[in-house]
Amino acid sequence: MTAIRFIRPDGNAITINAEPGVSLMVAAQENDLPGMAAICGGCCSCGTCHVQLPPESAEKVPAPYVGEQQILAQLPTATSGSRLACQVVVTDALENISVQLLEP
Repeated sequence: MTAIRFIRPDGNAITINAEPGVSLMVAAQENDLPGMAAICGGCCSCGTCHVQLPPESAEKVPAPYVGEQQILAQLPTATSGSRLACQVVVTDALENISVQLLEP
């Protein structure tokens, strides 16, 4: 299991243990974390699983592929640390990263 720290919009943090191979979105849903609509169910088509990764966490994940970049480009709140949680797969290398959940 890989420890992932999710930070809620109110600043409170919850650390969960995620199974390697699942997406951050699935890990959040499996742990009943509020704040991630994930309307498309992980198809990289809606942007409702948009999260922010601080630089020290972002450097541990592969760069977004073109499809994810296109969805992120359409989000008015996207920044350089933006990712779609459905596209970030949990690996052992992500141990103790922080993921900022955004206001719905």
